[in-house]
Amino acid sequence: MMMDINTIKQVFSEYWSVRAPSYSEDMSSMDKYDEWKSELQQRIESRYPEKKPDEIKILELGAGHGYFTAILVELGYSVTAVDMAPGMLAEAKKNYVQFASRIQFMEMNAEELSFEDGAFDVVFSRFLTWLLPRPEQAYSEWTRVLKPGGLMLTYDTMQMKQRNPDNKDTSAKKEENPYRAKLLEKTGMREELYDNLIDLSNELEIGYLKRPEWDITILTELGVDASSEDVIRLSAIESESKEDDADGNKTSIMSPLILVKGIKK
Repeated sequence: MMMDINTIKQVFSEYWSVRAPSYSEDMSSMDKYDEWKSELQQRIESRYPEKKPDEIKILELGAGHGYFTAILVELGYSVTAVDMAPGMLAEAKKNYVQFASRIQFMEMNAEELSFEDGAFDVVFSRFLTWLLPRPEQAYSEWTRVLKPGGLMLTYDTMQMKQRNPDNKDTSAKKEENPYRAKLLEKTGMREELYDNLIDLSNELEIGYLKRPEWDITILTELGVDASSEDVIRLSAIESESKEDDADGNKTSIMSPLILVKGIKK
């Protein structure tokens, strides 16, 4: 199905702007700050052992409420953080006002970057690619703005959906969704906005691709030496599934998290 990119941009930007304050609050309860700080420092410093942190220019895509922006700045890196939702950027600035002078926040679509070629040493994102209507174009842009030898770190959930021509919820099913009702009440979001976001998300082609194999193939074609790694140890989001422990009790399992990493040739 041909999707209207402008409609997607508008719906996604408005949804995440309205969602920003509650999202920030929700994410603060799933903290793995120290683990992520160690993870990113190890990945970046192993790539640039001779560089001082402030000499390393990082582009964070889909910065959201600024959680990872703060980690990267605390590690001493030079950070440019972009997001297409103005509400998310406002939340990030409010959350980390102490770092305001050290971060360049910019409203920008991750698929349409305005930076010059080879502007960054590192391109980083988490939980972004699964929301992209044109992921191949996004990867092309991310590769373009990387310096030769630059490092790409893309952390994402990569669960493949099953195609179903009737996968859209009926109005009745939507109204019975407890998460929907709770979110609408908490944020004051319009029902139409939430429902449009879900419908558009279900149409995104990336949800039906075999990943991370697809990501690696695309990046390889773009001149990136790419590979993947399971990093579920960093996941702070519980899966809907449960498993039995040694005593037969149901315990939570964490949502999958995969790292696609690459070096631009």
